[in-house]
Amino acid sequence: MNNKAIKSIYPFVLLVALSSLYEIIFIYFLKSDSDDWSMVYLLLEFSTLLYVFTKNSQKFFRIISFIFFIVFIGFFYHFKVIKTEIYTLQSDGYLSLIEFLYVILFSLFWFVSVFKRTEEDSLLKLPFFYFIVGLLVYFSGTIFLFLFSEEIIQEGLSLYEYWVVNLILVLFFRILLIVSIWKGRAT
Repeated sequence: MNNKAIKSIYPFVLLVALSSLYEIIFIYFLKSDSDDWSMVYLLLEFSTLLYVFTKNSQKFFRIISFIFFIVFIGFFYHFKVIKTEIYTLQSDGYLSLIEFLYVILFSLFWFVSVFKRTEEDSLLKLPFFYFIVGLLVYFSGTIFLFLFSEEIIQEGLSLYEYWVVNLILVLFFRILLIVSIWKGRAT
């Protein structure tokens, strides 16, 4: 299970690496619009999580996947019509909420299956555990930032000051992603 689980997260790791390069080159240096990238990244992120989860559980969470893709298509259609910063952040928030529910359901499924097997005396020995914890912490922290972005902007507050929370959670998740890979390669 450990090697299979770690190998299944490689596409996600590749996505994280490529998205970091894209953000540095195209958004930071070339000053291209990040709204389009945000929508594409959410679709790619969900697709790689779908791959990770189905590789590890052999069960397809078809209903949530279907809902995500339908909502994504709806937001994408409206995104082309209503392209504002608030709408982009709200659509990211709603899609991230569905993604978060997907992560929670898979995590519960994964924890139950690990406890049923009881092969390990500590979850800390399982490399995939760090990936799951990183996902749960990241999504549970950023979901509120995305969902309440409209209120932050309407109150005249700087969204960039609150964005520090997102940056800290991204850093935390990437550290746990590295630990997961490192522990997986050590076993």
